[in-house]
Amino acid sequence: MKFTKLSSVNDFENLKKGDILAIKWSSRATNGINKKLPEIMATTVHMVNKDNHEVILNERHNVYFNYALLLENKGTAIEVFLISTKP
Repeated sequence: MKFTKLSSVNDFENLKKGDILAIKWSSRATNGINKKLPEIMATTVHMVNKDNHEVILNERHNVYFNYALLLENKGTAIEVFLISTKP
């Protein structure tokens, strides 16, 4: 198993539906905006909205993060890693 930290717009825009991510959320996200979010979670990508700089994780429950804000250290997600199960 390999963990790759995503650190550029290109990294996020190359994500595909079904990719597995590990996300560390800010306390603002877990204590205020969505109290059901754990501090750290593993989940799959539903889609990437390049126009709005969003990685949508669960459309039904409106779970997403803005990667442009993450890269500016202003977002609800603090760190995001792509998890690869291939050796």
